Amino acid sequence: MTLDELLTEASGPLGVARGHVVFGKVTCYTRVSKHYLEGVNVKTIDLANITTRSKHRGQGHFTAFLSAVEGTAGSVGRAVYIENVMEERFRGFFRKRGYAETGDANLPCFWKSFEHRVCEPAVSGVVG
Repeated sequence: MTLDELLTEASGPLGVARGHVVFGKVTCYTRVSKHYLEGVNVKTIDLANITTRSKHRGQGHFTAFLSAVEGTAGSVGRAVYIENVMEERFRGFFRKRGYAETGDANLPCFWKSFEHRVCEPAVSGVVG
């Protein structure tokens, strides 16, 4: 599945979608969703369970994938949300790219706005 296909699926009545997006040598479980961030509900493209075969690691495949996701996020008014970053080297990578850290310090998530559109106001901190 491509990110464009996932976004098309999310344009339905529920406004959310999920699936495995394949981009070059990267496969990523991806959701089109929203999160309560900095006091507002923010429309997001969520990245979780990102995989690249070991023989392809360190060759820029993930960086190219992330750049493509960021470009798409900006064009459709969504933020990028990266879930549960386990490897310390990636935490530094996301910080250098301007991502804000949120969640548990031992297993942080990162997010970055690309002129995101705010969803409806949250009620008692519950994401709608």
